Amino acid sequence: MKLRGFAAETEWTGKWSDDDKAWTNNLKQQLDYRRDQQDGTFWMEFSDFAAHFSSAFATRVADDRWTSFTIKSRWMDVTAGGGPSFTSFRENYQWRLTLPRPMQITFELSLPDPRLEGAPGTTPPMGLLLIKSDAPPDARRRKLRVPNHSDVVFEVEPKLARRVHGSTRLDATQANGSSYLLIPYLATPGAESKFSLKLLVDDYNDDGVPDITLEPLSVADDWHTMRVVGSYATAAAAPSLRGFGQNERVPFTLLPTEGAATGTEGATLARVRVCLETIGATSGRYPAIGLALLPKFGSGASTDDLPANAITVGPASKDGIWLEATLPTGSTPHVLVPYLGPGQPSASLQYHLTIYADTPIGEARGIAPPAMPMELRADAWACEACSVADGGHGPTCPFRILVEKMQKMEALLDERCIFLDELLAKPNGTWAK
Repeated sequence: MKLRGFAAETEWTGKWSDDDKAWTNNLKQQLDYRRDQQDGTFWMEFSDFAAHFSSAFATRVADDRWTSFTIKSRWMDVTAGGGPSFTSFRENYQWRLTLPRPMQITFELSLPDPRLEGAPGTTPPMGLLLIKSDAPPDARRRKLRVPNHSDVVFEVEPKLARRVHGSTRLDATQANGSSYLLIPYLATPGAESKFSLKLLVDDYNDDGVPDITLEPLSVADDWHTMRVVGSYATAAAAPSLRGFGQNERVPFTLLPTEGAATGTEGATLARVRVCLETIGATSGRYPAIGLALLPKFGSGASTDDLPANAITVGPASKDGIWLEATLPTGSTPHVLVPYLGPGQPSASLQYHLTIYADTPIGEARGIAPPAMPMELRADAWACEACSVADGGHGPTCPFRILVEKMQKMEALLDERCIFLDELLAKPNGTWAK
């Protein structure tokens, strides 16, 4: 057997080594023998190979007959969605992969050399997920959720490395438009870095034309989206509890499109998926959050009780929750009301509320905001910086700033007290571990 190590490294010195006397002139000609102890190549018997090596790997050389796709991008801001266990995973870049026939594909995901300018010094584990797209008519849209592992076709498990790779054989994609979605990620949400994603696939007839299609998701084909950022300080009361009617409300309308399904009342229908995420909570210590959808609520009165047609989800102690519904389009607004479960600290936490719809989302006008909490109302206490006629204390009001800071401090103390209660509840001798 002919083997190759590193040039200038010590070579094999046993039987059939460069200086072994077993070499004959006939064998030297047949095997193109060269006596060079510095070139890194050497010969040995198979029995010696089996005695000194425990594993052997077969390598397919990716020559110029292979089709190569290389993507250079970066995780940053909202696209740094983290691993599949986080609700924000959907924000990672997604590429659509279609195959006309079954074929073997090799994936390689790498980070820049840390010695290069702009490369992060340390990064969380890095991985890659290949999943099935949703069925039509959502086949060309972003995959918002991976509810179970049956949607996962192939996975390169996250590793703390600068380069991860894997190879798998994939079936041809379906003619109805379904495809695969390729999602590289860093395991921790918010972690940013440049990256390079490379695909290698053997060209079927060596004609130089790629046999596969790899493309980013098109904005024109994706979900229509609306996002709102708010504070749980204005969404602290659960349904049927005092103050729920004063929670912040998010109104929206759905614009009709041609070809949409029609409901019993003649209005076209739209499919809506809503995600409520908590921002600022420590991983594993998420507050119980909930979400209420009030269909066709319009400018209805703000009460602490839910209307009969309300759709709710939660409260649940997760980083994010989902609500799905089919709603009529038109000018009458629908209303979303995020809220916290009873007894949850609120002031220091924010939320992201994202609406995804298969029709355009419109702004809802003419809906009065909920009543301002008593401690921020102008008639609750006098303020020389604000006018009572303005209807409340403005965002630059020193009294308002002071109250909001006190609310955040109160919420922080609540979290510390909950943590101490948990420690004291553990058996003696275990709380300090």
